Amino acid sequence: MLSKALISAAYRKKLKYMAPLVAHLSAFVPTTWGHQTFEYGNDAGYEVTQLGLRFSGSYHLHYYPGFRSALSSLSPQSDLVVHVDEEPYNLATYLALRDAHAIHARTIFFSWQNIYHNYPPPFSWMEQYAYKNCDAAIAGNNDAAAVMRAKGAMLPIHVLPQFGVDEHWLDTGHRPDPAAKGLFVAGFAGRLVPEKGVDLLLQAVSKLPGVFVKIVGDGPERHALGSLAATLGCADRVSFSSALPSEKMPEFYATLDTLILPSRTLPNWKEQFGRVLIEAMACGVPVIGARSGEIPNLIGATAGLQFEEGDPLSLRTQLEQLSTNAPLAHTLQERGRTRVRESFTMRQIAERTIAIYNSLDAPIAPGRMRK
Repeated sequence: MLSKALISAAYRKKLKYMAPLVAHLSAFVPTTWGHQTFEYGNDAGYEVTQLGLRFSGSYHLHYYPGFRSALSSLSPQSDLVVHVDEEPYNLATYLALRDAHAIHARTIFFSWQNIYHNYPPPFSWMEQYAYKNCDAAIAGNNDAAAVMRAKGAMLPIHVLPQFGVDEHWLDTGHRPDPAAKGLFVAGFAGRLVPEKGVDLLLQAVSKLPGVFVKIVGDGPERHALGSLAATLGCADRVSFSSALPSEKMPEFYATLDTLILPSRTLPNWKEQFGRVLIEAMACGVPVIGARSGEIPNLIGATAGLQFEEGDPLSLRTQLEQLSTNAPLAHTLQERGRTRVRESFTMRQIAERTIAIYNSLDAPIAPGRMRK
């Protein structure tokens, strides 16, 4: 697996569950990505190799000049699967796939891209190369799979997110937040940008005096959101805190009565997944999500509440319902945990990823495009 995301030790925990299911697992990761450096962790059971990276931080143009040499060192090379955990239109993906095809490996790539974009050459050429020469693709959401199909991809496409949550999060218990003074506590975690819709959350709670809002995150909208809370007259029921490291998030979720993701679709952005939702569900926190992008598919029909995208009144109605209905809150706690346990733990994602590998047919011969 070639993946810049695996520079994070927390994300490499998925490999711990994958390793026992294959003869050998090698992860190739960059030494640095932008301002992030490789995080050391417990990598027992699989091999991790750090590779040099050209154009670090450039999503479209970065690539690994040492990947071909690293691939050639793997033994045996028969029945080899090369998983390029990158978008199909990236230079890194194209070059890595060419390296893999040169040794007759089966190949697979990953995509989050859930909005149809016509990329200019050479990126469109590289994208089509991946569609026509790979053995399968993984889409992080249903819309990404639809985009690939609309662009002519005929290869098998499996819908599966990159990463799940740690199973021990399922044992996290809820505890009241004394700072909220007995109020119903609604939370948000994420970037403070227009597409995340935090302004809609503030509008919704401004008419609900029994609701306190805890916002965790950073971004360019921080000052504007503080001013909006003051204008709406609810600033005394809203707190802002900087983003937390992943290992601290269960402590935050444990102080909430609900986690809200009020994302809104923009011309160039649509919610690709909503990881905070499965994290909160794992911790036993009822969730409310906008009907935006992948959120409805993630929550499902019964594991959380949904509201009309961009509509603060619809969100207010769901918040009011949840804050005044303890049996409903308890039911959503249990359903949320069950949904994560069955579909979104690191173990589940790992096992389903290996199942995709095992489903692959014989590799496409180098130079022979898929019909």
